[in-house]
Parts: sequence; C-alpha cells; structure tokens
Amino acid sequence: MLARQGFTLALPLLLLFAVGIVPGRASAQSFMSPAEVQDCVCRARALQTLRQENDGLQSKASELRSQLQDLEARIDSTRKTMDPNDADAVRNLADMIGQRDALKTQYQSTAFPAAWTATSKLNAAVGEYNQRCTQRQMRNIDVESANANPTCPPAP
Repeated sequence: MLARQGFTLALPLLLLFAVGIVPGRASAQSFMSPAEVQDCVCRARALQTLRQENDGLQSKASELRSQLQDLEARIDSTRKTMDPNDADAVRNLADMIGQRDALKTQYQSTAFPAAWTATSKLNAAVGEYNQRCTQRQMRNIDVESANANPTCPPAP
C-alpha cells in the first residue's frame, strides 16, 4: 500500500517535470541560436579589449598616485629637516610642491576620471554579457563557427 502511495505522488511530479512546469532539466536544454552565439562571441572579444584598456588606465592612475605619495613623503621629510633660512632649500621645497600640485592636477583631472570611466564601461559590458550570454547553453559547433568566421560590428 505504501509503495502505491509513493508511485501515486511521484507520477504527477514526473508529469510536471516532463512538460516543463517544474524548472530544471527541461529548461536547461534551451540553446542559443547561431546569431545569438555570434553576438556573444563578439561581446566576449569586446570584453577582452575593454579589460586591456581598463588595466592600462588603472595602471597609469596607480602609477601617478604612487608618484604623488612619494613626492608627499619627500616634501614632509624636507619640511622637517630643512633650514628655513637656506634659500636653496626653500627653492627646492617650492619646486617639489609645484611638482606635487601638477601631479595632483593630472591625477584628479585626467587619470582618475579616465580609469573610473573605463571601469564603469567594463562593468556595464560585463553585466550586459552576463544577461545575454550566460543564461542558456551554446552549441559547440555554433561557438566554433562564430570563432572561425568573426563578423563583429566595430566596438563603440
């Protein structure tokens, strides 16, 4: 009797699964069309380019920030040890402060905004890729075809 009850409960669940009402294996077999795969391959290539651009701009911003910190440390050290009556020491300090101000302006007006913009652009592209390209499976033959014959639009 107990075995029959188990079968009676399992049969409706099996039918629901088979017709796709219960998510699971049935929805996992939904493949992308060849055009969608081509679009995703193009998006993946564009992501590589965006990552390289972002890495370069982040490195430049980081380098400027490092130079700025080093110069700040030198200025602080010079201020602590210099003789305020020594004209050459005062001139040297003024030169370092001028260099620091120029580096700070370059970092704040150019390097940081460029790195921020590149990161935002990359994050948006990754989000779009994930939304369009990771929800369903791609057939290997479509991926191979898209990689063999790339027809990607120019990157914006």
